[in-house]
Amino acid sequence: MKIKFQLPDFSQFPSAELDASLTKSSEIFRNIGMGKEAGQEYEAIKQRLILFAIYQETEFRIDKPADAYRVFSVLIQESAPDDVLDMLLQENGFYHLLQSIIPNINESNWELICKKLLTLYYSRYYDLNQLPSESREVFDNLLQDLMDEYDGKNRMVLQAIPRVKPILQSAKYILKSYPKGTELRDIYDDLFLLSHFEIWEALQIAYFIERAKTWHANQYDESVKLILKEVLIHKDKSIGGPRSLLEEVAYIMLSKCHVIGRISDEWLEWLREHIGDPRLSRNENAWLRIDASLYRWVRGLLSQQDVKEFLTIMTDGNNDEIYQYRQQFWMQYVNRVQFSKVMLGQDAQAEVRKTRPELFKRMKNNREIYSDLNEKKRSCIYMDFGDFCVIEGTHNAMVRFYRESPINLTRESYEYQDFYSTKKADNAIIREEPHHRSHRYHWQNKLRNYLSNEFRLHVSLDKIFLPDLSAGARERIKQDLYLSGQSID
Repeated sequence: MKIKFQLPDFSQFPSAELDASLTKSSEIFRNIGMGKEAGQEYEAIKQRLILFAIYQETEFRIDKPADAYRVFSVLIQESAPDDVLDMLLQENGFYHLLQSIIPNINESNWELICKKLLTLYYSRYYDLNQLPSESREVFDNLLQDLMDEYDGKNRMVLQAIPRVKPILQSAKYILKSYPKGTELRDIYDDLFLLSHFEIWEALQIAYFIERAKTWHANQYDESVKLILKEVLIHKDKSIGGPRSLLEEVAYIMLSKCHVIGRISDEWLEWLREHIGDPRLSRNENAWLRIDASLYRWVRGLLSQQDVKEFLTIMTDGNNDEIYQYRQQFWMQYVNRVQFSKVMLGQDAQAEVRKTRPELFKRMKNNREIYSDLNEKKRSCIYMDFGDFCVIEGTHNAMVRFYRESPINLTRESYEYQDFYSTKKADNAIIREEPHHRSHRYHWQNKLRNYLSNEFRLHVSLDKIFLPDLSAGARERIKQDLYLSGQSID
């Protein structure tokens, strides 16, 4: 009888699970190689270091050369619950410790101490990079001298020796010490790092930032998406300044987009999802950390987009004879809007829900921006132009101009009376205009002149005419406006 069997598909080896297990095992062996130790002498050194840190002594006595080695073992291994290094970093204790240990480093122990010192630096990269200048200089010089004298076999130390100065500067200099285009994982393997080393995290952050700097404005291809996916994993990590990694990448791209004056829909959506809509008060601090001017720019772009949508797809001409005239007029000024807030009535909300479900979902998820107006037919929009504010509305609403906002902009629901009957609104109103004689461009031209004279927003009369208006009709309307005392310049 022949026994049939099938060979395994060797193209699938190693599997993802096996590869992960091998990586984990490799790191365990590396950790063993780093010299995990315990015992009475180790514990004694640990307790002495804690007391040294607590009492802020200026000298740490070394009884024998091996104690210097054990000191660095304690600093590497003890982070919870007793973070010995953190204790020493207070009140310059680490500096005094180094000054005490350096005279006890000699040929008999410098190779062991070199390995320990480099491991300490890799694992506590952020803390040691925040040392005061005097302490940092002592630490850097000690590590540099030990690397120069190193004659051992530890792979991590040997790989770091050619790059010791870049390593001591910052993660971005380590990246620059490798040929352009070197993969991040190759650097990880080359320096014989471990995944829990803080320097590995810093290298990833520096790598993502450097890659983002190479993107062109609005680039959003697969290579960009791959980096952004990694950025989101580390999004809250500090980069050494006020911004997080996520905020820094946003700043880099937004700066490029601002130069060309345009940001793509893909990037706007990504920013809105991961940084938050800049028009929401809860997101203001994050946007200000990115950059105040970029914050205002993006907020303006999103607001202008909403004004356009309000004029074209959020409201329509159903039983509103001035719909098309209102749309034509405000479209000439929309690019000057710095902030907007939509307030839709019941009919408009029902229509958006039926015809534009994605827009309706966005509106319901951002109630501070897209609020309710407790009216059936009427809807309104608030527009902030910087020097003044406007509330425009449909279905027999008046156009109202204000010197400042007449309403609390964080509310989710309004009454139409809130725009003119409250004390705050009454104090803020500087002009009211009904939508009279729209087909003769009466109110439009009055407001065009008002915006030009009072706020230097200049638009030609022909721009506010409907595009299909004949040349003869345009001339008759201009003549009519002139005879009624309105400027047609």
